[in-house]
Amino acid sequence: TQIGGMTASHIAALSATQLGALEATQIGALSAAQVAGLSGTQVSTLSDTQVGTMNATLLGGLSETALSTLTATQMASFSPAQIGGLTTTQIATLTATDFAELSATQVGGLTASQLGALSTTNLNALTGAQIGALTSTQFAGLTATQLGGLGSGDFAELSMTQIANLTASQVGGISASNISSFNATQVQGLSATQLGGLTSTQLGGFSTTDIGEFSATQIGGLTASQIGSLSVTNLTALDTTQIGAISPTAMRGLSAYQVRSLTLDDFNGLNSTQIGALTATQVSALSTTVIGGLTTTQVGYLTPTQIPGLTITQLDWLSTTNIAAMSPLQVGAFTPAQVDSL
Repeated sequence: TQIGGMTASHIAALSATQLGALEATQIGALSAAQVAGLSGTQVSTLSDTQVGTMNATLLGGLSETALSTLTATQMASFSPAQIGGLTTTQIATLTATDFAELSATQVGGLTASQLGALSTTNLNALTGAQIGALTSTQFAGLTATQLGGLGSGDFAELSMTQIANLTASQVGGISASNISSFNATQVQGLSATQLGGLTSTQLGGFSTTDIGEFSATQIGGLTASQIGSLSVTNLTALDTTQIGAISPTAMRGLSAYQVRSLTLDDFNGLNSTQIGALTATQVSALSTTVIGGLTTTQVGYLTPTQIPGLTITQLDWLSTTNIAAMSPLQVGAFTPAQVDSL
């Protein structure tokens, strides 16, 4: 009752000895307004037991200055509920050392808003185990900038579920070096939408092994720009099923150099819509091996717009059977130079 009747000024006037004499239950009986009067010096003298009895509301009443004086031992006495009661302003005043001292259980008490208030430095202070303890809901509070500041060791701890719940914007903040640290399970956890948000630089962070783990659905979500940014090494790492999953629109993103690297097996994995989506310039880049291996059905997929793109050398590799099977529209699309070469 006596404690309850004291004002914030009275509380602020208590010496370290007087505060230390208060029982934990008395500390717990203080109001948020009274706690707000505690100075940093006073707070630093509180025992772990006294600090441990302060509920989330009381901790939320501490000034940023007072909170910053808490020792690692005092911080370690916080329950997840107490951690969750801190304001975003208070969270922002904690040091990297403070965060490094938190247990995985305590980190689990942070809200999405609190995590979003962390500086990149403080977020980086969390260990892989602490990062791995975060729930998908908590992860939703992280910004693309924060994710971009995490180390590869942190990403190695992320579960498939955590990665799957990242937004395309958040994924866009992950550095190429961190993307290169993804394991097969994490790669498979990325949705087509998430992959569609990656930049060319980020895609370059995937190894040929990672690319080989992409599902047909994931491949189908890549844009023309992304497909065009794949190195020939990564493009040739795709199997026929994956090649066949590239959208017709994305096919137009292939450079002449990439098209030239396609094998006959790769081309055999393409459907009529994909073949028909190629530009005349892309068709002219097809290797003679591919041209020579085309079936009459595949030749029939070539549009009148693509026919003029065939080079004289490519025409030499087309079988007489394939040429004879061409439709009147296809034959009519030949240029004078092509006709002369036949």
